[in-house]
Amino acid sequence: MRRKSSAKVASAAVTHTKLAVEDELRWLFREQPTEDYGIDAHAEVVDGEDVRGRLLALQIKGGKSWFDQPGPGGWWFRPDAEHLWYWTNHSLPVVVVLYHPATERCHWQLVNRKTLVETSTGGWKLLVPEANVLDETARETLREAAEGDPYVLRIRELPTSPTRRPHSPHSWAPVECRKSAWPVSCSDGPVP
Repeated sequence: MRRKSSAKVASAAVTHTKLAVEDELRWLFREQPTEDYGIDAHAEVVDGEDVRGRLLALQIKGGKSWFDQPGPGGWWFRPDAEHLWYWTNHSLPVVVVLYHPATERCHWQLVNRKTLVETSTGGWKLLVPEANVLDETARETLREAAEGDPYVLRIRELPTSPTRRPHSPHSWAPVECRKSAWPVSCSDGPVP
């Protein structure tokens, strides 16, 4: 029995992405080895020793063929409609990672309405910039993406009272919120 070269490259792509996430970003990497529907792994933000609970979904592709369509300052990645729908409706921000076996570099791009370009045939493409190397230079941009949409961030703050904010992530106290007021009014009492 022979091992297909594509299997070797796919495995190397995941391994190199894992090394970049863990060694360069200093974050957690969790591979999705079963039932892969377009997300190969998750990366979780870590600040120092604090795990943040903020994740990115990673679609990892490996091999020279992913670099066959040059674009301005990078390469075009052309997702199919099914994957594109899945990624743009995913609960996590999605990042496409392209691994080049000759350079052993991982290049990345966020998948969102700002980065997708409609083609003349009604499809979509994504420019993966050569400058977007998955290393320490990507940390802040990817951290911001993992934090989420600014509107969603404001909503996350609603259940907490300004006087009840924790001094550390381990000292949250329960806060009850009243259904009758908008924006939500919070107190220490029971919800009416």
